[in-house]
Amino acid sequence: MNEPFVVVNGLKKNYKIRLGMFGGTANLQAVDDLSFEIEEGKTFGLVGESGSGKTTTARLILGAEPATEGTVRIGGQPLNNAKGRVDISLRRIVQPVFQDPYTSLSPRMRIGRIIDEPIRIHGLLHGEKELSHRVSELLEMVGLPQETAKRFPNELSGGQRQRVAIARALAPNPRFIVLDEPVSALDVSIQAQILNLLKDLQEQFKLTYLLISHDLSVVSFMSDRIGVLYLGRFMELGPKSQVLGECTHPYTLILRSAAAPDESTMMAVSGEIPSPLSPPSGCPFNTRCPLADERCRTERPRFKEVGSNHWSACHKTDAVRDMLQSDSEANSYSLNNN
Repeated sequence: MNEPFVVVNGLKKNYKIRLGMFGGTANLQAVDDLSFEIEEGKTFGLVGESGSGKTTTARLILGAEPATEGTVRIGGQPLNNAKGRVDISLRRIVQPVFQDPYTSLSPRMRIGRIIDEPIRIHGLLHGEKELSHRVSELLEMVGLPQETAKRFPNELSGGQRQRVAIARALAPNPRFIVLDEPVSALDVSIQAQILNLLKDLQEQFKLTYLLISHDLSVVSFMSDRIGVLYLGRFMELGPKSQVLGECTHPYTLILRSAAAPDESTMMAVSGEIPSPLSPPSGCPFNTRCPLADERCRTERPRFKEVGSNHWSACHKTDAVRDMLQSDSEANSYSLNNN
């Protein structure tokens, strides 16, 4: 069998942080042993709070930063060549769409030049007439009129700018797109339009997506598989239906509650995510988990399979399942007695 289109294995990223002028250095582990796969034409959703390591993971997979350990394979090829640089053949087929359309587009360039820049860089077309025609095609793909090519980014709305960013990513005919919080900077009324556009483009061109978001409802809408990230480690990983419908980690349940605050199974979380410079012992989530006990504070949970291709790192998987079961029975009783 052919391997999945994207294969991430044992990915780690450490930074040396200087502690003041005379304080020496400390080790910050931003990403800790991540492994996952993305089938061609599918979406893997990476979800977690700010500071969980999502964007660092995206930068490693894009080749914007070197990994401390681990490998990334895209389309059967290693991301990095023998010299440690991103393989030139992958630079075209792997493209990003960043969070903020206000800062990711050059204010000094017209939209047409922003979109055709990747085509020029990769030498895919030659001649202004061919480039202009391709830009018009790309603008039409993302739902913008052709005259947009003559405008500057500050003349467009946030949603229009993100459509331009998507058109720029599509310009060199990629196969894999990393979406780093692609709608978080947009009004709620525009978010659904952009997400539907991304789904339509994925179906049309058989694109593979890595979607990064702090919003579980966005990840739920877009993804086939989901990885729940906390302090650079996976807390839960598996098919969307299992991670959301049969979650086994308190952190996943908390994120689910935040995305659907009207559901009866609610779990509150207090405090903020700990600093990766001084992570807690035991389970990384134990300082904020309402179910944590002494074992959680001293023994790091093993990342184990809890269902068909469904993985979790928690000592309390049975307790979380019991909570979900009780919630399901309570909802059933309520419906039957109305």
